[in-house]
Amino acid sequence: MLFPKASDTTQAAARMAWQSSPMASVDQWRAPVLVVQADDDRNVPYAQAPELIAALRTRGVAVEPLVIPDETHDLLLYRSWVKFFTAASEFFDRTFHPIAQ
Repeated sequence: MLFPKASDTTQAAARMAWQSSPMASVDQWRAPVLVVQADDDRNVPYAQAPELIAALRTRGVAVEPLVIPDETHDLLLYRSWVKFFTAASEFFDRTFHPIAQ
């Protein structure tokens, strides 16, 4: 066959999308996770963050959610970058360097 059927291409794309998603490997996650989601993200649907958080918590993984309001996937505002990097730094300090405190 010279060209694949559209249904084959669609199934392959869906399979690759799933395999590339965090949910495909959620059973292997062990380390604590900071999940950051912008509430106006047009790349990643907002509903995916709570789904991932629930799946991780069900498996006993420590999760800290951070929602950045009025922001897009790329974090366009300076204050959003400050919020993101501050949260990440504090998360790493709290989670991976508890002896230093």
